[in-house]
Amino acid sequence: MKGFILYILKILGVFVIGVVLLEQVYDYVFKKGIVRNKLQKVLSLEEGDHYEFVFLGSSRTENTIDCEIIEKITGKSCINLGVAGSSLKDSYVLLKLLLEKGIVADHVFLQVDYSYNEKSADLTPAFKATLIPFRSHPAIREELEIEDDGSYILNFPFYAYLKYEKIVGFREILNQTIHNDPGKDYENGFYPLTGTGKQLYGSLPAKIADTNRVLSNMEKMVSGNRTKLHYFFAPYCQQVENRDYAMKLQDKLSEIYNYIDIFDRKENLFADCGHLNLSGAQEFTKILITDFLHREAMDENDRNGGNE
Repeated sequence: MKGFILYILKILGVFVIGVVLLEQVYDYVFKKGIVRNKLQKVLSLEEGDHYEFVFLGSSRTENTIDCEIIEKITGKSCINLGVAGSSLKDSYVLLKLLLEKGIVADHVFLQVDYSYNEKSADLTPAFKATLIPFRSHPAIREELEIEDDGSYILNFPFYAYLKYEKIVGFREILNQTIHNDPGKDYENGFYPLTGTGKQLYGSLPAKIADTNRVLSNMEKMVSGNRTKLHYFFAPYCQQVENRDYAMKLQDKLSEIYNYIDIFDRKENLFADCGHLNLSGAQEFTKILITDFLHREAMDENDRNGGNE
């Protein structure tokens, strides 16, 4: 009996050592690999790197803002850190990492729409998965600790890689090992959609939430430093239901750049109801940055007593 128990303990010991070593191998490959997502792009930046314009949000940012156009118009640096399917909390973490790494970001634009109604302050599973290899980073560890499965991710070897295998599993390890180009330009961050949507339709919430805790935390985070936080509402197709939601949101965020209806009767600029195609994105990018520059000039004039 004693020999059997020792045999079982040896097997368990070998298993534990195996998963610990496997986890370390995965961690190493990701940390030494190429940039294949927006989180890795942020982590690849160095203290003192400077962006005049940073754009955050979901696919309605990633597929909508072409930083190359902004750089041509302004002559200043820009990066699109929008992540398809992301939540406001995901954007919060990206902004937190930027600032804690000492990256200078003068103007941060956050795409806000139905996301204002997000009740959960949790990370989306897909974005959370991208954090796993970098969980030793203090800011990332702090965010994972408050997740429902955070204690398992941080304390059980290889658990997270198994649970989120679709995002950070063997296939991604292979892509990192062979340096497989993801086919996206992470210097710009813009990922355009092609084609024109047919039978466009969609829906916004009928009611708006009283507040959004994540937005409040983002405003506190940039308070007192040079970073200015701006909100914008990207266009929707004319057929979207509950369009008055945009005005309700503007009542909450009075300075928001509200473009819900700017492309009404221009269905050729949409890939689907909530996303512009390449032509629409390029035209919208020009409109947004032009409006921003005009507003900045007006504000500067007011600060100078209206003498310009």
